[in-house]
Amino acid sequence: MKTLILPGRSVTIKNWAIALQQAVQIKLSADVTLHEYRWWVDESIDVVPEAELERLSGVEPDTIIAKSLGTLLTAMAVQQQVIRPRQIVFLGVPVNGFLGDEPDMLRAMVRRTDRVLVIQQAQDMAGSFAQVEDIFGITGAELMMIPGDDHLYSDLETITTTIADWSVPAD
Repeated sequence: MKTLILPGRSVTIKNWAIALQQAVQIKLSADVTLHEYRWWVDESIDVVPEAELERLSGVEPDTIIAKSLGTLLTAMAVQQQVIRPRQIVFLGVPVNGFLGDEPDMLRAMVRRTDRVLVIQQAQDMAGSFAQVEDIFGITGAELMMIPGDDHLYSDLETITTTIADWSVPAD
């Protein structure tokens, strides 16, 4: 199974993303690629999620695991048919940063994807579980609330076990 990790915006999350990559490789016996944003390497580059879409062209993951900004990048890529994963796992959807049609875009993405799991902290500072439930509640996405409020998602054992239990292996 090919898995792509689309992490959050900040370069400070890179170590977490590498740890998640390693944990998923072990837990799911998956081929896991970590997408590294251009602005992680060169801080002079503006954070422009749309510019990352062309870098995803040709990538064909079965599963995407996305956190924070990566959730929006995933929804944009699915909407524009840049990628077509069978299953998507979201961690820490940044509802409080939404400015426009992001909720509609996320709902449309769920309709275009076989399976979607959203894991959200109960009181995530970027958007609570209740806010996420308002967006995804009627879409058919599976929702899981975990304790927390720091938007860090540091319990990788619980997260990877949940993903492994939920995930359907590629054909």
